[in-house]
Amino acid sequence: MAATEGWRCNISDDSMSASVFITAPADGEAITVEDITSFLRQNGVTSGLIYAEIEKMANEASGYTGTIDPDDPSLANPGNMPRAISKLLWESNQPIPVNDAEMIRCIYCSLAKKYHEVLEILRAQASFTIDTLHVIG
Repeated sequence: MAATEGWRCNISDDSMSASVFITAPADGEAITVEDITSFLRQNGVTSGLIYAEIEKMANEASGYTGTIDPDDPSLANPGNMPRAISKLLWESNQPIPVNDAEMIRCIYCSLAKKYHEVLEILRAQASFTIDTLHVIG
């Protein structure tokens, strides 16, 4: 099975905690997004917004489907992260985000997709079952 086969991006609020989670793989692992939000703020995407607003914006852009490879070398220190992300999307013939909500959704789902790919690699290599992946900032 390909690493991204059956992959989907759902963004939701876990009612059991104050954390926001991204569910990437089809089998439902949850990934916290507080560090992702810090990254967004540091790169000028969500200046001044709080987690709930960012989550709401990402959900409003639920129809947006563009994703990038977060490990692309052009993203290491681009100066203008939204412009660098848009360039990668354009080069891969994907839709360019037209507002902050679509940019946030692209970043969240791109990271969730990458976490899913890495989790599948770890599962294939491990001699034990991996049920949960904890991403710590």
